[in-house]
Amino acid sequence: MNKTIKLVLAFVMLGAAAFFVFRFANAPKEGDLVMEEISIWQCSDTKCNEVFRVKRGDLLAVQRDTGSAIPKCPKCSKLGTEVYECQFCTGVFEPAGHGSYPDNCPHCGKHLAGDTSKDLVKPKPIKKPSGHN
Repeated sequence: MNKTIKLVLAFVMLGAAAFFVFRFANAPKEGDLVMEEISIWQCSDTKCNEVFRVKRGDLLAVQRDTGSAIPKCPKCSKLGTEVYECQFCTGVFEPAGHGSYPDNCPHCGKHLAGDTSKDLVKPKPIKKPSGHN
């Protein structure tokens, strides 16, 4: 092998070693607080109406085992409906459509932060210069 190939190979190996050291040094340790993605569900049976939370890993396991991405209620085993939780009163409600929030919480009436576009300052219209184009 010529000297250039050995040098390039050495740099690649050092880069790979640095990557793995960085990757494993920054991995969460046992006992570290790790935010896990959780979805909120409500039983579809109106008599039960149980609200339950499902971790993302558990939801993926349900999908893998049953072919359905809809978990069953832990109380009565009926299918759940995904719901959102109000950040003010913790009441739950169904999405307004395609994952969007209603304007106000149906329980406490407070404005929800799901759509902040209506709270943005509207820009003033720009006047077109008069005269020559």
